[in-house]
Amino acid sequence: MLARLSRKVLACVLAATGPAWASDGEGPLGGPRPLRLRGVVVDERGSPLAGAEVRLDADTPTERVAATGADGGFILEEPASRTLQGRSLLAVAEGGRRLGVFRYDAAASRAACEVPTRIVARPARSIVAIVSDAEGRPVAGAEVQAVGERRAYPRAATDADGRATAFAPAEAPVEWLVARKLGVGFDFLPAAAADGPPDPAPVALTLGPPRVIRLRAVDEQGRPAAGVAFTAWFFQRDENRTGLGFNGRIMSATTDAEGLAAFDWLPAGVAHPITLFPIDPRFAVRRTVVEGEPDESATVRLARLTPIRGRVTLPDGSPARDVRVTAQGRGFGEDLGVGLARTADDGTYALDAAPDEMYAVSVDDADWAAATRRGVLVEAGAPVDGVDFRLARGTLLRGVVRERPGGPLAAGAGVRLYETTVAPPDEVLIGREGVFRTSYAPADARGRYMFRVGPGTYVLEGPGGSTAPVAVTDQAEVVRDFPVVGPPPEPEGGPFRKSALPFSKSRTRRPLLDQ
Repeated sequence: MLARLSRKVLACVLAATGPAWASDGEGPLGGPRPLRLRGVVVDERGSPLAGAEVRLDADTPTERVAATGADGGFILEEPASRTLQGRSLLAVAEGGRRLGVFRYDAAASRAACEVPTRIVARPARSIVAIVSDAEGRPVAGAEVQAVGERRAYPRAATDADGRATAFAPAEAPVEWLVARKLGVGFDFLPAAAADGPPDPAPVALTLGPPRVIRLRAVDEQGRPAAGVAFTAWFFQRDENRTGLGFNGRIMSATTDAEGLAAFDWLPAGVAHPITLFPIDPRFAVRRTVVEGEPDESATVRLARLTPIRGRVTLPDGSPARDVRVTAQGRGFGEDLGVGLARTADDGTYALDAAPDEMYAVSVDDADWAAATRRGVLVEAGAPVDGVDFRLARGTLLRGVVRERPGGPLAAGAGVRLYETTVAPPDEVLIGREGVFRTSYAPADARGRYMFRVGPGTYVLEGPGGSTAPVAVTDQAEVVRDFPVVGPPPEPEGGPFRKSALPFSKSRTRRPLLDQ
């Protein structure tokens, strides 16, 4: 049966947790020089490791790989139009027996990302798995992989006895152990079944019989879309247990020259319909939800990304370089467009946005601010130019987050900022909410958070749903501590209702960078 496209409304969140492939692919104009990611891989004694692999977005459909030289050094290039928000490097040495991880900060500037990194590859943790089929026979050539924090670690292949050893960084959590073989099946176990002391007893995984989904992907002209990776998302066998969802090759299938792809290994008996996302820098990340018959087919029409372009200048009119610009869309159900870019040396930027949505485009910077460009309508095949910004110092929104009124500081907790802008026109509106901007600020070790914003009306939401509205004009700073004690102050324009928070929730999350 044909796939049913999900049309519920989901919050568009931009804190750093997941893969940047979701919305910040290479822009169509080329732009400034690529990001040059440099560094060195060493062991725990500081000795360089030659011949190690360094993987950006490890084991995902958009993975980039470099090898270290004799001095342990490496260089990776990444398109300048992409950001490194929350992304990570995985160093793999000695066949996976040594692993090291480096994570880029969510707000890291281009200059900070190009500072050479030092990755320490330490002896890895090993997990032994034995994979069998539904009849109990060992499965040779199956892929086995440990997963933690929605990140995939190196895959291993089973031998003739169905045995394989998966590796994970010793200091990183392991949340899942998964196994797959094309045409045979897929199994996954939570960390409690895979965790244990060094060299634990083997973990048993059983493949098949599989559920099969076949899809045909076409572009906006109805032509076959070749080379597009689709990722299956959110496997859950029990409503009371956490579901499996991460962006990894072991969860993916790629279309051929005819635009055809087969998921002939999906687990049967999961609690929810299978959700498929296209993972390709050319196209919008919009889900297809497939439910019903065990062997199904779906035709997926992809939406090509459309550029939003502009220029950012300082108060004196000179170019503002390395400033982060964010576009957040509304209007196409729960898969809301998100674009991220940093300005080039001449202050220009170009970011790719999902079409048929209305966007709030904003500057996100620690030192500068500007009023949000509201109501930027993006239509298929029609680039949007002239979305410019003149920066000012803006207003500093800051405060302290505590676990309870008068209680200890809530280090590591965070505050989310919302700015409602305008409602999308009827022709693009699917759902009820208007366009809004959202941002997230984690509290530091002293429980402090901060945003720098331009004029506008905002809502701050702290831990536990505590909220505070803020009207910003030309104040130098506004202080709001959390949790809010007593009735919150009302912004100009009338009372604040919590029900007006511009977001809703859904069980199936889109596979973004760490949310």
